[in-house]
Amino acid sequence: MAASPPLEDFLTYRLNMLATLLSRDAARMAARHGLGLPEWRVLSHLAVQGPCGAAAIVARGAMDKAQVSRALQALAVRELAVLEPDPADGRRQMARVTSAGRALHVRILPEALQRQAWLRQSLAPADAEALDRILDQLIATARHAETKTRPGQGA
Repeated sequence: MAASPPLEDFLTYRLNMLATLLSRDAARMAARHGLGLPEWRVLSHLAVQGPCGAAAIVARGAMDKAQVSRALQALAVRELAVLEPDPADGRRQMARVTSAGRALHVRILPEALQRQAWLRQSLAPADAEALDRILDQLIATARHAETKTRPGQGA
């Protein structure tokens, strides 16, 4: 049996570590404003993208459907979002941000943008541009892999 390389050599391990560390930091930011991280992500999605159904948030944000549903319910209870029947399909609900939700988003956004700038300033401008391209490619590859069989996987 071949020796396994150290976990730190696996790209997915390193990306997961980075995502976990950044999510913890984002969760602290959201908590300072009385939100959980999923609620902040869903609220931000609604404030930026406009009204949509849970499926659109799941697809765009690569979030778990149950997590999005719970976040939407929590936002609705706090009157930060409204859930209404989808006019195109009454079995589904559409969510939209309320004026209170928009105001909260506006209050949190400068901190989120400052956090983004802080992260990016640790990279040289050319490295930041390269990272953006690399992440776009890896995300596209991972999205494609969800529907296709990769080499070495079998049928």
